[in-house]
Amino acid sequence: MKKIILLIFIVCYFSFCNAQGFEYDSKIDIGNGLYKIESGGCFGIIDKNDKVVVSVEYQDILFKDGKALLTKNDTLYYVVDSIGKTKNIINQYRYRVHPIYRYVYNGYIIVGNNGKWGFVTVEGEPLHVATSLFKKRKLPTLFDSVAPFVDGIATVFSRKNGWKHIDIFGIERYVLYDDNVNVTFRSSVYKGECIIVTENGIKLYQEKNTPQHQAVVKKVLSSSAKFCKIETDSSITKLIFKEGTLVLDSLMRASEFKSEKDTILLIKKPKIEKPKVEKKLQIDTVLPKEKVKIELVKKNINANRNGVAYAKTKLINLSNDDIEDLYVVISCDGNIIKKEKLTLLGNELEVKFELPAKFSTKTIKRNVLIKIEHKNELLIEKEYTITINRYKPSR
Repeated sequence: MKKIILLIFIVCYFSFCNAQGFEYDSKIDIGNGLYKIESGGCFGIIDKNDKVVVSVEYQDILFKDGKALLTKNDTLYYVVDSIGKTKNIINQYRYRVHPIYRYVYNGYIIVGNNGKWGFVTVEGEPLHVATSLFKKRKLPTLFDSVAPFVDGIATVFSRKNGWKHIDIFGIERYVLYDDNVNVTFRSSVYKGECIIVTENGIKLYQEKNTPQHQAVVKKVLSSSAKFCKIETDSSITKLIFKEGTLVLDSLMRASEFKSEKDTILLIKKPKIEKPKVEKKLQIDTVLPKEKVKIELVKKNINANRNGVAYAKTKLINLSNDDIEDLYVVISCDGNIIKKEKLTLLGNELEVKFELPAKFSTKTIKRNVLIKIEHKNELLIEKEYTITINRYKPSR
């Protein structure tokens, strides 16, 4: 009799759990009826019927151009597309993913082996440089440093051969007429142009339409180049020369060159207009024109034993480009609790923040105001009311 009662209790308990649904740390709509979920610091994908599409055992799944990498401990296992279809990339080399470039770029993934970096396709095919003697090897041509493919061209560096540009077929591009000139840096390509720094100066190059893919000078930024130091700030890198500062974006494209005389913009920044708000109407939300939107992950959260509750807001990128120099400012009941500069890479980004949660009632409500700013201009302002449940110790 006791066994029958216990069996009935177990059946009822699991029926109740299934009816209620599982609670995840976060659940984000990624389109096509799929959701990225987080549980215990691991990520996976489920469909609208709560069925598992990608096992919840990977590092954060970050989509770009409809594809994302599935990794564990920075080791690459699969590539997943926007409809949940996975491609196996497991191989004997146990590729490591790049610590910065963790997306698929122009169909290629940057992978590491023994401290060096190369490229494989989403099908797992290695990229070999056309002049390499090891084309038949399964391991791709490896370099000491690489940048992602941009417009079909990637910048690579090796101590043996120096700085080069290669295309997705492994062919060298932007070849200088003088093979003996000392090249100290090459930027990623932007709209057919790139910066090449040599002993003869800092110059903007285009590629001549010849079978040799020779580079020609479009503009001389400086006729000399005495390197001083390198600085990094968030997603921006600055190469500081005696003649001026070369600013690089997150994809290592040259965005501007600053000297004492002038500032030359190499990538024109999009104009962001401050949304118009009618004074007579009370509008809680001001949205930019098809750039960024924000969502609160959960409006009902639990306090922990330390009197703190953790909430998350999600930034969604509605453009096709990475958005840099964003500031998120979060206030609770009129007090600023978080201000952070960030870069919105790919489709979305979660921002975690703390809320004070010491109270004696069953629940308490906190008014949270979230602002997104760019270059001191307000993009979005949205207010939420979050319900915090009092901490209940487990028994």
